[in-house]
Amino acid sequence: MDDDLDLSWELAVSPEVRYALRIQLQRCMCPSGVATFEERFLATLAEILDEDLIPPTASQVSYAKDICRGLRIALPEEILLFKDSMHVFLARHAPVFKEMCSQKKPRKLARSRAPKR
Repeated sequence: MDDDLDLSWELAVSPEVRYALRIQLQRCMCPSGVATFEERFLATLAEILDEDLIPPTASQVSYAKDICRGLRIALPEEILLFKDSMHVFLARHAPVFKEMCSQKKPRKLARSRAPKR
């Protein structure tokens, strides 16, 4: 996260959830508890982001890098951050990249077979 980002939220939670959260945070004091809780928390946080703010998949990033290399264009930083931006980038550049790749592939020549005697 951004070091300048300092968040605090007022959450209306039931006393039972507040008590359970207090216990959970105490468990985070031990090293093994922190990693497990942090991983679950971050995974959940990513799931509740607005659709346009979800990060792109590893496959999308890999494909975008291939496109940029092939078309010799710069890799926009924003497409690495947001799936929505990645979608726009791929919709714009993938057809050109596919066309370029199809023109580079050598076409198989049809073999002419001599009639059997």
